[in-house]
Amino acid sequence: MKTQSISKHSVDEGKSLYIRLSIQLLEYLASEYSTTKEGRFSKFKAFKFLVHQSCHSPENPDSHQAMVNISNLTKKWGWYRTTVTKFINDLNSMGVVSIKKVRAEKFVSVKPSIFQWIDCPQN
Repeated sequence: MKTQSISKHSVDEGKSLYIRLSIQLLEYLASEYSTTKEGRFSKFKAFKFLVHQSCHSPENPDSHQAMVNISNLTKKWGWYRTTVTKFINDLNSMGVVSIKKVRAEKFVSVKPSIFQWIDCPQN
C-alpha cells in the first residue's frame, strides 16, 4: 500500500507531526458531498479533528490514545449519528482508528501507527 506523509504545524517546539495516509484514505477523505449546512465538517476536517484530539489529550498530553466519545461528534461535526458511525466504521476498516465500547457508549481514537514525530533543527 502506498503512503503519503503530510506535514502538520509544529505541535511542540522542535518537533513536527507527520501523518501517514494511505492513498485509499486520502481518496476517501477527498470524496465529499456538497456541504450546504454552515458549520458542517467535511470528512477531512473531521479526520483532522480526530487527529488533533488524539495528539492533545488534556488528561494525558503524551498519549496518542485519547478516546473521543462518538456521540459527542454528532453535535461537534454537524452530522447525523448514522453518518458519524459510518465514517468511524470506514476509518476503522482502513486500520486508521480504534473503537472501544465502554458500557453503553463507544469511543474512538486514531491509531498511533499513523503518527510520526520528527525532530526539527533548532534555529
